[in-house]
Amino acid sequence: MKLSQNNLTSRYTVLMCAVILCLGACNNAGPVKTTESESQSSDRTKWFVDAKYGMFIHWGPYAVAGGEWEGKHYYGSGELIKGQAHISQEEYEELSRRFNPVKFDAEQWVDIARQAGMKYITITTIHSDGFLMYHSKESNFNIFDFTPFKRDPLKELSEACRKAGIKLCVYCSKRKSQLKEILTGYGPIGMAWFDGGGLTKEQAQEISDWVHSFQPDCLVSERIGHGLGEIKGFGDSEFPKEVIKEPAEAITTHNDSWGYIERDNNWKSPKEIIHHLVKCNAKGANFMLNVGPKGDGTFPEMAVAVIKNAGQWISKHEESIYGTTHSPFPELSWGECTHRPGKLYLHVLEWPDDLKLRVPSIAGNVESIRLLVGGKKLKYTRDGKDILVHLPVPCPDPVNTVIVVNYTGDLNIDPVRTLMENCDVELDAFHADISGSANHLGIYFMEEYGSWYKADLINKWSSEKDMASWEFRAPKAGLYAVELDYSYPTSSTKREGLIMIDDNEKLYFECKSTGDQRHHFQKQPVGVIRVSEPGYHKLSIRPTGEGEEFIKLRTLRLSMFE
Repeated sequence: MKLSQNNLTSRYTVLMCAVILCLGACNNAGPVKTTESESQSSDRTKWFVDAKYGMFIHWGPYAVAGGEWEGKHYYGSGELIKGQAHISQEEYEELSRRFNPVKFDAEQWVDIARQAGMKYITITTIHSDGFLMYHSKESNFNIFDFTPFKRDPLKELSEACRKAGIKLCVYCSKRKSQLKEILTGYGPIGMAWFDGGGLTKEQAQEISDWVHSFQPDCLVSERIGHGLGEIKGFGDSEFPKEVIKEPAEAITTHNDSWGYIERDNNWKSPKEIIHHLVKCNAKGANFMLNVGPKGDGTFPEMAVAVIKNAGQWISKHEESIYGTTHSPFPELSWGECTHRPGKLYLHVLEWPDDLKLRVPSIAGNVESIRLLVGGKKLKYTRDGKDILVHLPVPCPDPVNTVIVVNYTGDLNIDPVRTLMENCDVELDAFHADISGSANHLGIYFMEEYGSWYKADLINKWSSEKDMASWEFRAPKAGLYAVELDYSYPTSSTKREGLIMIDDNEKLYFECKSTGDQRHHFQKQPVGVIRVSEPGYHKLSIRPTGEGEEFIKLRTLRLSMFE
């Protein structure tokens, strides 16, 4: 589900567009006969923006292979094994006939999602292999007619979701006849979105209108292309870098594959899942985590254990997740913030060693501060326009301690980022101001087959006129160690760079090669620089002299030099 800079492009190796349809409380009624108004349009997104967390499921005959074909093991995206292993259609049909998920239990799946804290489920009903995961009258290449299973898992899942109050989502092709089967056969639909590009604006509008002709209240993601749709989407494992003030969703998978691969046990930990969730929520986006079920219809045991573990944390902290809005702060070095009127939820992901949590720009508004779990009140002091929260010992929750700040009045948050003297500060390419010939570049790359990642870089700078810079506010003076994260081809000549604070404090460094691929990054400590006094400053980086292209910079990290 890769996004290009200018439009949406497919992450699959076949020329196929796909739609995801998120179904609401499902039944077997026909088209919903309602009309749309502006107020209804805003109301339609409420379930989505309140939900915050969903489960993505890639499931099909490829799960039978489990990443193995003719004795060879394939890693990356298990759902793409037909193309990766060059399996013929005849061979793939034979594999599909062996698909018999007799252990599939829709109610158990829904219960796992519920215990994980997920509010909606998205399941593939057709993928790039063309196999239909529901009982279709349009093609017999479906799980009911083509396999010994002889059941409609989509129908069973829709009924289980309806009983549990969880939204059901399905992923299917753009073929109108198949789309109509789902729109008219599985109840009210909440959202529809495409995975991939290739549509003209007229075609995208036609598909969107087709969806609304059967389901006027159905949301359409902007992945349909050309600026259409109500739900903003991101690429595979791409997370928002700035606050999104419209409904949005970021996705990643629990291990390295979307479809099931038996030997892929690179599971994200409960801590990683929780951090992904709150980082998305703090930017105003939902988070959807993928799990690939086995060919027998069960989830991998480790995946279930991990997401349930994360769900226990979510259950204790649900006030800071569901129904909240984005953070009012610029980047916070110690963690994230979610928000509702009169309350800030500080998600402390990095516990400051000196037990002082600096919260910028809110000193005049604070009424009380407490731990969310247990309600213990915390002491705080004012430091200029900031407050310093006195943290307890030991850390109540090393995964993520949530602190509730009750406030009154309007928040007048300083838009300039505050340097946290007791936490590392990461200044990234995305948030840099650039000048001269320097520009921003978003690159997509694969580390495993079919699994895309994105990196935001600064490139096209070669002279002293080309510069990247960041403004920040420093509550105190101090020394900071500087580390760069960049790529620089082996073929490039060595170049010198210069880091400055306010054009007076200077730090020179020499570029080092990182390999031949533009996504081969290296972290390089380059020295120590001084913040001479409290107040507002500008940190900049540029090449010295003239020459070939400078480094492709991803981040610049500042750490207190002690």
